[in-house]
Amino acid sequence: MIESELSELENLSSILKEVVKERSDKLIAAHERFRKLLGGRRYKVVEPVLPPDVLGIYILIPHIK
Repeated sequence: MIESELSELENLSSILKEVVKERSDKLIAAHERFRKLLGGRRYKVVEPVLPPDVLGIYILIPHIK
């Protein structure tokens, strides 16, 4: 099961990269709004580190009685 999920994770690589890019864009927008509210100065743009780290994989196995 683990080998199957790890190979599936490789297939999801492009989707994960899209999610990381989308979230970094949202973070940039949030920082920009915060900066405008407080009148701060501009900062260097946030760039995601790709590929993203996978912190865990859950495999749910039903309990059969």
